[in-house]
Formats: sequence, structure tokens, C-alpha cells
Amino acid sequence: MLAARKVQSIDQFLMSEPAIRRAVPDAKPVCLFAGDYGLDIYRQLDRRLRGVPRKNPDVVKKFVRAALRGWKDALSSPERRAACRSSTSRRSTRRSWSRRSRSSSASRSPTNVRKNGFGTVSPQRMKNNRRFHQQQHRVPGEKVTADQIYAPGYLPEKPCLP
Repeated sequence: MLAARKVQSIDQFLMSEPAIRRAVPDAKPVCLFAGDYGLDIYRQLDRRLRGVPRKNPDVVKKFVRAALRGWKDALSSPERRAACRSSTSRRSTRRSWSRRSRSSSASRSPTNVRKNGFGTVSPQRMKNNRRFHQQQHRVPGEKVTADQIYAPGYLPEKPCLP
């Protein structure tokens, strides 16, 4: 609809920017980040399996540490990230992954990440996140609190900085 000029804007993940530029080559897409306009929530949260952290806390800590190092490596080298992704993708080329990697890398190190490291969670920001989602989405059932969502203690002692 954007390419056909039926709508002026769409809500997309930043990784879609290269495809949007190809679909609408005579336009200049602009990315708006909600955080720049006062929406202080986490962009994406990982879900966990119930009980796994209690049963295998060391495995979870190792997984978190490896995932954070992976993010750091991927974001510090968009070309290497593209090479890895394209080697496992049948439909996307290295060139298309390279464009996506450069686009997403540009937004992945906000101030709090540069200061505190990947994966850190602010209790106040988590409360803001939960409040926002409860106001915006009607999810049936018991309303969970921020304390029920985040379990501290799984991040490395030394922060994983970009």
C-alpha cells in the first residue's frame, strides 16, 4: 500500500527499510523511533520457559552471556553478520542481508546500552513498559506486574558493552 501510494506511512521493523527503499525508489523514507518521542519502553523482550531458570540457572547464565556477545559481535560488524545470515538463508542474498544489517545496526545502541551494556533492565522502565502494554492491549486474565516479568541475576557481572 505504501508503494502504491495508498497510505503515507506504515509501521515496520527497521530491518525492512532496504525493501521499502527498493519498493518506493523515488521517495525518501524516514524512520521514527517511539523512544525519541517519549515512549520509554523496551522494544522487544525475550520470553522464557517457566521453571528453566530455577532448574538450570547456570545454563541460563551461559546462554544469556553467549547471546549478549552474539549481539555485540553482530552489531559491531554488519558485513560479517550479513555473511553469516546469508549462508543459512535460501531466499535472501548477502547483499540484502548487508542492507538489513546496516539499517538495524544504526538503532541498536541507545544511550542506556552504551552506558550500562546489553541486556540491562531498569526497574522503572520495566514498570513503564508493563503499564503501556496493559493500557494498549486487552489481554484477558490476571495482570502481571513488572516484578513478575523480569528475573534479575542472569546477566554477567561485567556488563557487555557495545
